Amino acid sequence: MSSSSFDATALSSLPAFAALETAPVLVGRKDGASIQMSDLYFENQLSVLRNLDSASFTDRISALEESYEIVQNASIHLNSLSVGTLEHAANNVHETYRSMPETKRLRSSFPGDCLTVPEFVRTGGNGIDFGLRAYFFREGDAPDAEEIIRRNVVGVVEDTEREFERYQGGLHGYPECCIDAFMDRSPEAPAPEVRSVEALSCIREDRIGARGASITDILPDFFEDPHAYAFFSRKFFPEPGCATAEERGRDVFEGLTTAFPETMVRDSFRLNYALCYTLAHSLTPEGGKLPRVGSLGTEHVYAYLPLKNALSVPRYRSA
Repeated sequence: MSSSSFDATALSSLPAFAALETAPVLVGRKDGASIQMSDLYFENQLSVLRNLDSASFTDRISALEESYEIVQNASIHLNSLSVGTLEHAANNVHETYRSMPETKRLRSSFPGDCLTVPEFVRTGGNGIDFGLRAYFFREGDAPDAEEIIRRNVVGVVEDTEREFERYQGGLHGYPECCIDAFMDRSPEAPAPEVRSVEALSCIREDRIGARGASITDILPDFFEDPHAYAFFSRKFFPEPGCATAEERGRDVFEGLTTAFPETMVRDSFRLNYALCYTLAHSLTPEGGKLPRVGSLGTEHVYAYLPLKNALSVPRYRSA
């Protein structure tokens, strides 16, 4: 892994969570990163910016609103389901997404290669749903966007989506053992997401969503377990007890602390785990809600500020 560092101001316009997710890519400590540009991606940012000081973020709010409307209104029309028809539809919506203010901003704000591509999933039978994902790589390291789209389309049409998920794991440089564990979905065992987060037992569920709570209230003893470092990426579910993931996470942690306040880096790892925890438990028979902004502590709000603004809050300014 590279030991080089960089100036965090290079990512100052990105949301803080996106800056912390992608910075290790730029210094060679992660092969790639991605962010799902879901409803919550837009809604959480809009909620934070509108409630803090909307006059200071007028242009940013306008760009997010316009982009979110495009995402919500995007549609595809298929006469039949085949690789050819879905790939054609994917290429059309890809062009729509590329022209959005938000995807243009991501590409211009990240000093490497940023690809924004549609992502398709089966919803049962021949049902198809799709969204948007942004990938981040060092300059010159990105695969062709068309290759990602084609692999996704083939996986959906031929019902081999797990192969696409394995390919995605490789793009991110996740440990092979963790990818294998994520693919292991035996009906006799808990889902791999649940197995992953249950490897730690430090979360205080009663503090999730509590008014005025901090992420350190929710995860007070998080870093006392070395496996905490395995949660070095958003929505990455490491294999329980994986030493490779822990080592990779320590390397990412070290790289981030050369450019960001250590308190912010620690909060980022805590938020990664808390997000994984809530996602995993939303998949159980009991179900659960995905976290709205602020439900994982005040630091969850800071994560959706532009990095330059997040760095100015007292918690990180004094770190």
